[in-house]
Amino acid sequence: MRRGGTLLAAAIAAAFLPGAQAAGPPGWTTYGGDPGRTGAAAESIAPLSVKPAFVLPVRGRVISQILAARDVPTRGATTLYAATTAGRVYAVSPTGYVRWRVDLGQLANRCPQLDGYGVGGTPVIDPGTKTLYVADALGNLHALDLATGTERSGWPVALYGDPAREYVWGALALAGGSVYAATGSYCDQGPFEGKAIRVELATRRVTTWVAVPAALGGGGGIWGWGGIASSPASGQLFVATGNAFEGGTNVGSRFSEAAGFGESLVVLSPSLEVIGASHPPSINLPLDLDFVGSPVVFDRAGCGELVVAHDKNAELFGWRTRAVAGGPLWTIPLETFDPANPVLSQLAYDPRRSALFAVTGSQLVRIDIGSDCSARIAWARSLGTKSLNGSPTVAGAVWFTLSGSPSLVAYDPDTGMKLASVPLPGLTVTAPTVVDGRIFVGTFTGQLLGFASSTAKPARPAGSFGDVPGHTSRLDARHVWISRDTGVFSTDDGGRHWQRIFPQPAAAVVRTSVSVGLIRVAAVAPGCTCARMFWTKDGGRHWTETRAIGGGVVGRDSALYWVARNRTQVQEVSPWPPAGPVRSRPTLTLDDGRILDLALVPGGVAALVENPETGAASVLVVRGGDTEAVRLPAPPGQMISASLTTSGSKVTVQATVFSDGDTQNLSWTTTDDAGWKPAPA
Repeated sequence: MRRGGTLLAAAIAAAFLPGAQAAGPPGWTTYGGDPGRTGAAAESIAPLSVKPAFVLPVRGRVISQILAARDVPTRGATTLYAATTAGRVYAVSPTGYVRWRVDLGQLANRCPQLDGYGVGGTPVIDPGTKTLYVADALGNLHALDLATGTERSGWPVALYGDPAREYVWGALALAGGSVYAATGSYCDQGPFEGKAIRVELATRRVTTWVAVPAALGGGGGIWGWGGIASSPASGQLFVATGNAFEGGTNVGSRFSEAAGFGESLVVLSPSLEVIGASHPPSINLPLDLDFVGSPVVFDRAGCGELVVAHDKNAELFGWRTRAVAGGPLWTIPLETFDPANPVLSQLAYDPRRSALFAVTGSQLVRIDIGSDCSARIAWARSLGTKSLNGSPTVAGAVWFTLSGSPSLVAYDPDTGMKLASVPLPGLTVTAPTVVDGRIFVGTFTGQLLGFASSTAKPARPAGSFGDVPGHTSRLDARHVWISRDTGVFSTDDGGRHWQRIFPQPAAAVVRTSVSVGLIRVAAVAPGCTCARMFWTKDGGRHWTETRAIGGGVVGRDSALYWVARNRTQVQEVSPWPPAGPVRSRPTLTLDDGRILDLALVPGGVAALVENPETGAASVLVVRGGDTEAVRLPAPPGQMISASLTTSGSKVTVQATVFSDGDTQNLSWTTTDDAGWKPAPA
């Protein structure tokens, strides 16, 4: 039995080892890996060889796909880019080291789909100019240097004017010297108009196309994870829209969710002129049957270029790209429609097999596309789930993430047999990214994960660029710990001499005294797909791992605090350093609100707390079990990011505030009775 299992494992591994492959793109620069959003990687990954490599905690949820750029920041190096709903963009090495971080801000909204709205749509990379384009929640398109995160001159550019109702959910697209974005709204509530937006990079001129004008009720949100797809052959753009709303002339017996270009596949020119559109006749009931998967564009040998899209009620449609207005070539039901479990994922296309793969809330489905453009379901495999799963990526096997007991899984594309499963620390809705024998995904619970296969290329260190928050901890000018790409280093003479005290980079370092401190390491150990915390009391000669401390750590001398329970509780480690096992006790627990930041004060700790629904903020100071609450005055606008610093008993809050389309940096201190004032430059 053991010998048979070994032979089977060897056969499966051999079937998915990469052979002669076409040269891949310069990393993974856009959602789905290419302009058509096919989700087909340029390499194969042997499923049984995949193991977790790192788990990097990030602020916010990750609902966009991870991108990767080769030869950044130096030749031979690769950098990953992860964006979160907290408005943060992280540039990360393939080993989990954060090279830089940018905070673009987060807007509060009463829509409960997310815990706040920052960056939702997958950014896009321009390899030629080495620029990362990112749309924030304020309606701005940013252009960030890939190596440093610095904003390009003349950017950001405003995409739309009503961020309280408009939001970029889907991926950005780069085509023909322009970046394209698409908008929906919060909780699909009007009034709003779904839009496709073009920004010409040479001039930064903005052009907008509206799916359903307000005169027809508005709506027509463009929700799909892949946003706008494009055809490299023709330059045409493809968008799939949601339902129109009741309003304007679209009322009463004349009401239709397909008013304007609602619930349609629409073909646009590069200048956003409508070339053709198709509303399938089977979408004929007012049941919010949006197109939710972004279009996928591919060339099928013997047939030509096709575009496919699907809607919430599990119907899949296929068109010839040059004859969309003529209606679908075919319609295939992927499964019986369950209104409680609609299909919300993205398709992937495997050019080797001429097959589409769809992951619904309950099954994996393979759809074969014939050379005559016909389509048929080859097989469907139950996944044992009844809720949203992640979208697929084809890399030899079909890779995607499962809900329920969260895991990254691989299925045989020919038989539908499950080949591998690796646990995840939380729900993941993003499609996996595959680069250089590695797989990367971001989670809905705030982690970036990297997995390495047997063919993974060694990650080349690229030096250190800038001072990333949390990577440096200074007792004073002489005594410093700092994390770099090759490990954690210590100096006791102001930087004249450095000693490596840990062999891997850290996601956070906290030095509390000359000899005592702790670090959070992204690299995983067997048996736990999780970040790991280590502490030392002898300057790093010996380290002890502990799972009794989480993130958001601040400390000095004998005081150490950290943030727990999804940012609603502050725990104090007592005693610090520990004489035995690490023990913590809650010192502050919130009934509502969330903790944005911590800072030490004499005899205790200060917490900056925000109510995510109202945006109101307070500073809570805890000393010896007593809590003093100071409600901050309302800033002149919505606070989109904030941090806390202390000097003795003085507490300072620095915030970025958004109002009327503009942002300003303000500060408030416990000694300032006049309220908010301009922050020091």
